Amino acid sequence: MRFLRILLRVLIVVVVLSTIVYGIYFYNTEIHKQEEFLQRTIIQGNTLLSTEEISEIASIPLKGTPMSSIDKRGIENRIKTLDYIDSVSVETDEQILRIIVKEEQPISYIVTNDGSISYVSLKSKILPLRQFYPSLDLPIIQGIKSPSDTVSSPLLKEAISLVNGIRNYGDNYIYTITSEIVFKPEIRAFLIVTSEKQEILIGNSNNLDNKLQKLLYFWNADKISTAATRSKTIDLRWNGQVILKSKKAIQVDTETQKTA
Repeated sequence: MRFLRILLRVLIVVVVLSTIVYGIYFYNTEIHKQEEFLQRTIIQGNTLLSTEEISEIASIPLKGTPMSSIDKRGIENRIKTLDYIDSVSVETDEQILRIIVKEEQPISYIVTNDGSISYVSLKSKILPLRQFYPSLDLPIIQGIKSPSDTVSSPLLKEAISLVNGIRNYGDNYIYTITSEIVFKPEIRAFLIVTSEKQEILIGNSNNLDNKLQKLLYFWNADKISTAATRSKTIDLRWNGQVILKSKKAIQVDTETQKTA
């Protein structure tokens, strides 16, 4: 009897241990089945920055990495260190790592008084010059002192306001032919130079739409087209007037005789 009791106890212990071992094995097996592993990474939204450049700075995990171990916030923060990144979001979907970027959009070059060249973005951020293919055909801002990484100069803010206003006016025609926007300190005014070397004294961004409308009216008027071609500078600073800076000033009334 004593032997049977010992044997029974041993059997109970074996059964309990076997149950525990099987339970652990089953649990690990189910967890393994539920775990997903990275199979593909997709980068979207980049047109200026290459996918390779973004991938390198992001330190994207290798294929086969457990999805649960991917540090999405870390990837996002590393990508944000790139100058041309406006915003970034990192998502995981099943076995895919998806990186969606929004880039800063250059709208002009800026050549500062110290001779350096940078880009100015749509959001008024100064971006370092780099080569893009194809190259960006943008107007150049000149005559302003060297800016910092973010726009703080009132003159630069005014220049960017001019670029944005011209860019958003009408069908973009004036923007596409704008070659330079030059600040003239001696008269405290901005000058637009077109791709055909036509100079347009715009002054500032006040009443810009009216000035540009007046300019198009001036260009389209048959009676002054010849004179406009001969003119060196078109002055739009005065309400009701388009003044041609040539040997003989010509005024064309389109509104009232008030300064803009």
